[in-house]
Amino acid sequence: MVVNQEGCCPNSRSPVATRPGRRPSRLPGFSPGKLLPGLLAFLLLSSATAWSQPLSVRCGMTVSREVEGESRSLPDLPFNVSRGYGFIGGSSGALEAGTVRGWRPGAPVSWRSGETKYVFKLERGDYLVTIDLVETEVAAAGLRVFDVEAEGKTAVEGVDIFDEAGDFSLLQRVFRVGVYDGWLDLRFAAVTGDRGPRVSRISVERAPPGKPAELSLVKPLLTGRAGLFHNTLSWQPSGGKSWGTAPLAGFNVYRGEDPAGPFAPLNDRLLRVPFVTDRDLVPGETYYYRVESQDIDGTRSPPSAAVVVEASVHGEGHPKLYDFRISQADLQHMATPAGSREMVPAELLYMKDRFPVELGFDSRPGKWLAHKSLVVDMTRDSFRVFRKRDVLLLSTQELDFTRMRHCLTALAAESIGLPAAMAEPVVVLINGRFFGLRYDIERIDSKFRKRVLLDRTGPLSRLNGDDHWRSDWSLRGRRIGKSGDLLSVNELVRQVNRLHPGEVESFFRSRFYLQKFIDRLAFSAVRGELDPAPTDFLLLRDSRNGKWEMFREDYRNSDWGIRDLEKEIRELTSGELERALFPLCQRAGAPRREAWLVLFTRFFKVPAFRELYLQRVEALLREELSPGRFDVLVDRTAAKVASSLEDWRLIWPYDEGVTLESSVEKIKSAHRRRSLALKGFIAEVRARPTEPVCFSAWSLHPSIGAAWVELTNRSGEPVRLASYRFSEGFSENPGLVSLREVLAPGASFRIELPGGAAASRRAAGGLLALWRRGLAGSLVVSDFFFHGHQVRGIVQKKDPGAGGGWIFVSGEERKGECPSPFFSHGVTRQDNKDLLLSFRFQAPLGTGGGERPEIELMYRPVTEKEYRSVPMSWDDERHRYLLTLEKEADRPRTEYYYRARGANGLERAYPLGAPALSLALPVLPPLFINEVCPRPGGGADGPGEFIEIFNGSDGELSLKGLYLSDDRRRKAKWRIDEDIVVKPGGYVVFYGDGQNRGRHTSFKLSNSGEFIGLYTPPEEGSLLVHGCAFRGVPLGNSWGRKQDGSRSFRAWKDPTPGRRNLPKIPDGLLEKLRAKEKEKGAKEEER
Repeated sequence: MVVNQEGCCPNSRSPVATRPGRRPSRLPGFSPGKLLPGLLAFLLLSSATAWSQPLSVRCGMTVSREVEGESRSLPDLPFNVSRGYGFIGGSSGALEAGTVRGWRPGAPVSWRSGETKYVFKLERGDYLVTIDLVETEVAAAGLRVFDVEAEGKTAVEGVDIFDEAGDFSLLQRVFRVGVYDGWLDLRFAAVTGDRGPRVSRISVERAPPGKPAELSLVKPLLTGRAGLFHNTLSWQPSGGKSWGTAPLAGFNVYRGEDPAGPFAPLNDRLLRVPFVTDRDLVPGETYYYRVESQDIDGTRSPPSAAVVVEASVHGEGHPKLYDFRISQADLQHMATPAGSREMVPAELLYMKDRFPVELGFDSRPGKWLAHKSLVVDMTRDSFRVFRKRDVLLLSTQELDFTRMRHCLTALAAESIGLPAAMAEPVVVLINGRFFGLRYDIERIDSKFRKRVLLDRTGPLSRLNGDDHWRSDWSLRGRRIGKSGDLLSVNELVRQVNRLHPGEVESFFRSRFYLQKFIDRLAFSAVRGELDPAPTDFLLLRDSRNGKWEMFREDYRNSDWGIRDLEKEIRELTSGELERALFPLCQRAGAPRREAWLVLFTRFFKVPAFRELYLQRVEALLREELSPGRFDVLVDRTAAKVASSLEDWRLIWPYDEGVTLESSVEKIKSAHRRRSLALKGFIAEVRARPTEPVCFSAWSLHPSIGAAWVELTNRSGEPVRLASYRFSEGFSENPGLVSLREVLAPGASFRIELPGGAAASRRAAGGLLALWRRGLAGSLVVSDFFFHGHQVRGIVQKKDPGAGGGWIFVSGEERKGECPSPFFSHGVTRQDNKDLLLSFRFQAPLGTGGGERPEIELMYRPVTEKEYRSVPMSWDDERHRYLLTLEKEADRPRTEYYYRARGANGLERAYPLGAPALSLALPVLPPLFINEVCPRPGGGADGPGEFIEIFNGSDGELSLKGLYLSDDRRRKAKWRIDEDIVVKPGGYVVFYGDGQNRGRHTSFKLSNSGEFIGLYTPPEEGSLLVHGCAFRGVPLGNSWGRKQDGSRSFRAWKDPTPGRRNLPKIPDGLLEKLRAKEKEKGAKEEER
């Protein structure tokens, strides 16, 4: 064998090697100059020490790891001559979270994939090679097929891991090979499919002595259970863990209808795994099964004793039955992580009827496991039968070994008065074959709101990532359902980021259902939930009073101590208690969090709220969720899932050895221990001393000099500031406060802040944080504050006489409160095309002594740096401030914001965060909705539901940032994110099919007619650029302008997306006209 130092053949890019001592069939370009390097390589190979003991390599693992019950494995390393083994080619991979049936618990699951070769230095003789194979990527046969070659010959042909074992199940193949030149070569070569070979472990040992006839296998011990639409069989060696002295190849299963036989083979080929599912059954019939093992030479063991199983009958009391019919091509396409992200057409057979649906897998991270969750998109004709639900989520709950976590959480939430989604077990068939049991999880949408008597018209949304400050107008939430305006979510995010410290308590009391907010957080703590994703929380704004309420749709890892893919309930450590009790927040005295929400951080910053919250957690542990009452909830949950749980365990191998009774006992005992731990930690939090150094005052927009913040030592001991750091934000790299300063008790120290661009941003609002070095050099939050618009010359400081609250002062004079942060504004284009700007306060809070504040419009053309001001006048009839801007044909883009000044001299800028975030005077481009097609014809190849926009100007126009909506009240419904440039007289087409991607809108067009509008962005007032009200049109027709850009509309029999609105010329009409003209000309010539 000739290899270079990198394990590749010289003069070759592919990592392959040739056998040592084997003559190549051809020697092109042979020269004596190449003989010496080859001879040296051969001498090196010959000098390597051969492996004499059994060896094992965990493919993909570069370090050796001890696993209980297993011999130590060699690390997976590139081939090296002196090492005596290694791989050549391929790439490594590992399963971050998952459990494989047949794999030893605690052992890592890894692999090497692609065209791969392994080489081992061995003594001469016969060997048994065992290869472990696991499929985690595909879920259909034929997508990964490969051969295993040993010593240049095919040892295992046509391996298809999924076809033989399924996914997330261990498949072992054993073969005998003779080694006569001192080196064992194993090669993995792809046969079909676009995925290369994959191997997880290779074990090599001496072949057992003796002739094959002298070796034997033990008789299997067979067990079987009946399930809905299938019988599950599994077996193990009788009398121990070993199958005998002969190398095991597989098993044969036989089925009969009488205990005495005859028995017919159930499998048409050798089974490679010790389990099988029999799906070809007649419900209610009795079947008898036997199994025998077989070695690699074809010798079979005695058959097992017959096991009797009666096929179950689906009847009353069993879960609902959903039978999906889908083509094999679509099913195979969905069997990969990439294909699972797409929906495919299917039919749902339910209640003796057929319903057209679209079917897909839940492809969120962590969901691609052995039994996938299904997402069912109901069509308009189907959803009425299913409680008018648009989407069904059929969840496997595969990460939860108890299968009780979601149901238990829903019952517990209802017991304390919190609305929660229902979960109902259902049986799923695909093409009439059993596919598994799922939980039909209720989605939090308009139907949920109706069931639990919530407001049905306010916006229900989830955050897009987090609620941190951004100086742009991108939507911060994703709408759930069709109700409400997402701009209110943006306003909420701006408020929690730019309110002054003294305004936070009144903000939560006036803008949230405070007790429900506290209940939701306390319930999360009692469950022991760790690090929920910010996107797990849903926000609902009540349209009747503007108050917000928080919800949860999905309950994830760690609820009730049940960690994903773990079989034991884990206790909370001290650090986890902090994360469970104070979720997603930065807190003084705690380490910095990577993921956090401003909403939770500011809530827990208020001492009164923090104490109310801790009292509520204690009350839940003492009353509603006390151990006695919690035990009742667990028993109710167990009774609810018992009918399906035992059958579920038969098809989900992760649950081997787990029973319903053991899960119930584990959950109950863990709740008792967690309750004690939470009570102890709450007492520790209350007794914990406050951080010694804190912020005590600041001036961020001084009249003269640099901005500064003041630190005060509120402890009784001196503090060295060398261990403290300061930053303007939690994500910024903190800088040293002072290297030598020692702060005496009660003393203060000022930090001067840099000027320039940072000063102007700071004056609009921001966040300042103080850190100290903790154990092992980690950063611990010492103090922080969020602040809003800063008035020139005003200082904010803590007032010891007001319980440590924050006040505004100028010199020694207290200034009272700022104008209210709650406002609304609008821009109206009048008939003469003048712009009317309006502004009003939503609540008369903090208006500076009770007098009406003065409002100024601050504006600047983008060509200028400084803002100008113009006062707005109060209108007693309309109860708002008004200002009219006369029409200017050549007005440049102009940015503006509002500034309110109270009688006490305090100011606030609007929108909150201005002028870092400003509005813009609208510029209405000459764009027109030219054609709408709500009821397309022509089948799948037709144009689909579309909206056509026409550029009626002489120049190019960009559509980026504009909005399309089918609701006059919710103008910012779907944003055009692409930078689409429309040429003069050109067209662009959008598809109104609700897919919400690319040029596909988030809403669907109504067949009965509606209004479609094109609007300016929210920062430009959401003015109507152009609108089109259309009526119901016949199937296959569109509603468009008689001429492009004109005012009058008509129905068109032949839609023309992306083209001029012209009637279609009938086939043969032009030929007829030409023939008539030709005939007419001939007659004129005769005359």
